Amino acid sequence: MTHGTSGMRKGISLVEMMIAIVLLGVLSVIGYKYYKNFFDTDLVAKKARMATVVDQASQLSSAYDVYQQQFGTAPDVIAKLTDANVQILKTLPTMPSSITATGWTLNVGDVDGAGAATDSVFVLPLDGTATTADKKKYCRVFNNMMINTKSLTDESSYANADGSVPLLIPTAVTGMYALYTNAFCVDETAASTLGTVTGLKIVFVKQLN
Repeated sequence: MTHGTSGMRKGISLVEMMIAIVLLGVLSVIGYKYYKNFFDTDLVAKKARMATVVDQASQLSSAYDVYQQQFGTAPDVIAKLTDANVQILKTLPTMPSSITATGWTLNVGDVDGAGAATDSVFVLPLDGTATTADKKKYCRVFNNMMINTKSLTDESSYANADGSVPLLIPTAVTGMYALYTNAFCVDETAASTLGTVTGLKIVFVKQLN
C-alpha cells in the first residue's frame, strides 16, 4: 500500500513574487513622500556644501602656515601656495560654479577695526550662478554653523553687529568680526575692503597684523 507524500512547497509562485514587488513599490513611494515632506533636502545639501567650505578653509590655513614657516613671511596672494617653486598645494580647492565664479582669494584689509589694513583673510565670494535667494540661504546657513542661534530663515544673521540694516552694512567686515570673530558670511554692498568683488562672501580671518 502506498501513501501520498506531504510537506511544504518549495519556492514562491510568480503571482506571490509580483505581489511582493508591488508592495515594495508602494512602500517606497510612501517613504519617499514622507522623506520629501518632513526632511528639508535643500537645506541639508546647503549645509553639506558649507561644511566643505569650512574644510577647504582649513586646508588653506594649513598651507598658509607651512608657507610662513618655510619662507619666514606670510604669503600675500593665494597663488603663492600653488607656485611651481613652492607647491605647498598642488591646486587650490574649488566649489561648484553655482556657488562661486571667482573662487578662493587671499586678501588684506582692516578686519578687526584696528585701523591697519593688513589683516590676512581668505575670502570666497558667493558670486556664482545660483539665484540670489539661494546665495542668501548659503550665507545664513554658514553663519548658523558658526553661531547656532543665528537665524536660518531671515537676513539678520549677516546684518551688522547690532543686528541693524540687513544687507546694507556700513561697517560690514569690522561689525561682523566683532560678532563672529574668525569666520562669517557678510554682504559687502559698499566699496569692498576684501578683494574686488562686492556682495555676499564668506570670510575666514587667518591672521591679524
